[in-house]
Amino acid sequence: MIPICRASDVLPVWKWPAVPPPEFIDHALPIIAPASDEGLHGIMAENPGLAGAIREENQEIRLYGGQGLNVFNHVTAHSLSPPFSCLTLSPELSGIQVRSLVSTLGDRGPRVEVFVEGNLLAMVSRDDLLGTVLPESGYSLEAFPAYGLRDRTGKVFPVDRDNLGRTRVWNSAETCLVDHLPFLADAGVYSLAIDARGRGEDYAREMTAVYRRALALVASDGYRDHRIVDDYKTRVKQMARGGITAGYFARGLLD
Repeated sequence: MIPICRASDVLPVWKWPAVPPPEFIDHALPIIAPASDEGLHGIMAENPGLAGAIREENQEIRLYGGQGLNVFNHVTAHSLSPPFSCLTLSPELSGIQVRSLVSTLGDRGPRVEVFVEGNLLAMVSRDDLLGTVLPESGYSLEAFPAYGLRDRTGKVFPVDRDNLGRTRVWNSAETCLVDHLPFLADAGVYSLAIDARGRGEDYAREMTAVYRRALALVASDGYRDHRIVDDYKTRVKQMARGGITAGYFARGLLD
């Protein structure tokens, strides 16, 4: 993966599982140094204990905080920096809360990332849900016809396996904030996250291209033309799994 990233002028960040088994940690820690020598830019972890273990093994590697840290306010953000230099905010924050948090952090806190595209991960379980009906199925949605859990309203929550064999249940609709990029840029958000896990390289390439073009439009103040923005949103919807929603970003948490 590192050579592919290098060839594409992309900085590779190794995302660790939110709750990795001990054998994963035992095998992963010793290869941080050689991977760094090959061009690994950083590691994303989702709990402070993992960050501490990584930092003990390697003092130089950059640490990124994933969604699992549930960063909901500036106090949490400050408490996690160091060791994390960039934190993905909780996707349950509203746009107003994101702006307030970034403003409060100012230049003293870590850099902030916001999740802008993809199905939110609703649950991870060690129970092999798919194994009960597909004992020989593969590990991703690309390896077999898409399966999901249907709720009483008719919404389907996609189900797949991660590369550790655990069941993942995803939200029924994709979060899409492509029409909110000017707000995020004005708020001072450092980076945007697109979750393309289980979606394949075509999705990752095309969705990233849409957001790159949209960001270029923000820089040139082109978002005043709502027709162009609507075109981007339509393209995202065509690729999305289960439709699109601005979710908590637009409405916040419901009481």
